[in-house]
Amino acid sequence: MQTIIWKRCLLIISIALVAIASSGCEGNRASDTSALIEAQQTAGSSPETLMPSSSIPTAEPAVTSTPTSIAAPAVTSSPTSAPAPAVTSSPKVTSIRTEVPLSDNTELKADQKLEVQSDFKPSQGAAGKVDKQQLAVDCGKLAFEKEGGTANVQLPLICIRASYGVDDLGHPITIAPREPLKAVSYSILAELHDQLAAYWMNFGDNVHGVLLLAPKGWKVISGAVGANGSSAVRLENPKDPQQFITYMDSGGCQGCIIANIGAYFPEMHDWAEKQGFTPDPVADMKKQTLLNPNLMTYSKKSPIDGYELNGIAYQEHGEGGGTFRMQEVQLPAANHGLARAMLNLFVALNPGAAQ
Repeated sequence: MQTIIWKRCLLIISIALVAIASSGCEGNRASDTSALIEAQQTAGSSPETLMPSSSIPTAEPAVTSTPTSIAAPAVTSSPTSAPAPAVTSSPKVTSIRTEVPLSDNTELKADQKLEVQSDFKPSQGAAGKVDKQQLAVDCGKLAFEKEGGTANVQLPLICIRASYGVDDLGHPITIAPREPLKAVSYSILAELHDQLAAYWMNFGDNVHGVLLLAPKGWKVISGAVGANGSSAVRLENPKDPQQFITYMDSGGCQGCIIANIGAYFPEMHDWAEKQGFTPDPVADMKKQTLLNPNLMTYSKKSPIDGYELNGIAYQEHGEGGGTFRMQEVQLPAANHGLARAMLNLFVALNPGAAQ
């Protein structure tokens, strides 16, 4: 009987010990689990471990259910994400924005510089050709009158920008005349009024110059005044350079004057030789007509089929020296009337002994 009682006591003691041991283990396990959850919550609030922790399934409910989940919106303002929007204000983008207006300003200054330079000399194109259009300047209108002072027509006046052999810094040369040009006593046919313009080049004193008639829109190819008073002008049809008008004055070059007089005035050939200058024959001369001792009209063979090359020369000579100037016009034969009007102005301005 005692043996049975003893065995039951041992069994009760064993059960009690197991119960005590079990309660100790559960307490430790609960403590370990709480520590794990706390560690996970702490890790979830750290910016450095936020993204890796999201890959752990057990951490998701802890992050969303605990106060530390407020940190989620902070992702957009976290230090690691801050550089993304800053790209728009990075030094590279800033430099691009400032280069655009700087480049525009540079181009504008370059254009202004070219404009300033073009006031003094024609600009050079890419092919090294002069921009001839810059040699012509609009100067208003010039009146032409019939004989007796009756108004005839007002034509556009184009002033020619010339090059000069001598620059007088004390008296700057202007393109336009100092005073408006007086009306010219020369009658122009009504059917030519809409076709013609007047072209004027300053001889250098801002008062006197050469006056030509040519079709509107013709291009000034060249204009020059030499140190000895010689001058030359050439205008062309921009659509057909074979249509042109030229003017030349020998100025103070007496050798040139004598030789030219002997060449264009056959009766003066011997006189020129006696002066020591043998005249060269004029090439392609077809016909000459002496209007008076000072004026000779002529025609030359044109190198262009269907075109006419007509001209007129003026001379005077004496003990004190001489003068020689000439003008030529080449146009299609169908425009003979236009050529005559252009050349007859030369006669009106250089009447010679006829008047």
